[in-house]
Amino acid sequence: MAGHRPRLDALYKNVVCGERTPPAGDGNSGSLNFIVMDRFTAWLADQTRENELRCLETLAEFKREGHLTLRKRDKDGQPTFATEQGAPGMHGEYVFAAVAGAMLRASPSSKLFAACREYVLDELALDLAFRFARADGGDDDVYIPAPRVKEAGHGSKKGQTSHDTGKESMRPHDGYRDVRLALALGEPVKKKDAFWLDPQSIGVFCMRKLAGKQTGLNADNIRPHPVPKLFMPIFKIALPNGGFLAYLEGTELARKNTIDVCHWVLVQPKTQKIGKPRTPDCGFNWSPEPSMPDLSDLPQEVFGQ
Repeated sequence: MAGHRPRLDALYKNVVCGERTPPAGDGNSGSLNFIVMDRFTAWLADQTRENELRCLETLAEFKREGHLTLRKRDKDGQPTFATEQGAPGMHGEYVFAAVAGAMLRASPSSKLFAACREYVLDELALDLAFRFARADGGDDDVYIPAPRVKEAGHGSKKGQTSHDTGKESMRPHDGYRDVRLALALGEPVKKKDAFWLDPQSIGVFCMRKLAGKQTGLNADNIRPHPVPKLFMPIFKIALPNGGFLAYLEGTELARKNTIDVCHWVLVQPKTQKIGKPRTPDCGFNWSPEPSMPDLSDLPQEVFGQ
């Protein structure tokens, strides 16, 4: 994950240590998570009006284009997109930490605080919509099909799967979203002290801080909050056994721009046993093998349109 370490170090020093460390980048280049981390770290280090406006514009673009989605241009000047909507692992965690960290520092009466709060609610609503209540009594888990959209041809080769490249972070469960949502809903979370201070846990560290403040981030506000507009809407079919199938539609735009993606996820109670692997059946990169089951006779919901 080259390039993340200096950005994470700067963000961690500002959010966790209370320092004022400038960002590692200029906030105009790199992947979406690089851009967001740099822009919000810049504001945390130096709360100028210019830095605040860049943060506000970023959050406004998420609303216009789709949650966690920025419009970019390819080498030929044609419009394309970068998105981390629903991304598991560190990509989603670091972006959440950057915005939630700014919310912790911003004045509760400011526009930045309100915009950050809306982003946090959007994330939590997305988590809640794809939370699976485990039949074995274990902790509830969040499973979201997660696209990573970049310029066509950038990065890994088309057709490579998470299993081919070892990209375990692209699997639909990471554990951080579970903890984040539980904290916000006021549910008990048992973690050792080392977990909260681990730089990898910076997003849930921020959520733990926010949950202890009068921010309105609670079950009464999260449960009715709508799932945000998404660059790629997510289709969800509830199964009679309590599980669900959630998938991303393989549109021409999506197939052109997506280089690695968890295309669908099938969660069923029988796959969720204590001591067994937590990852359910899932498909990558629009691969027809294994194909999605035919559930056309069951009603479905569409999230993010």
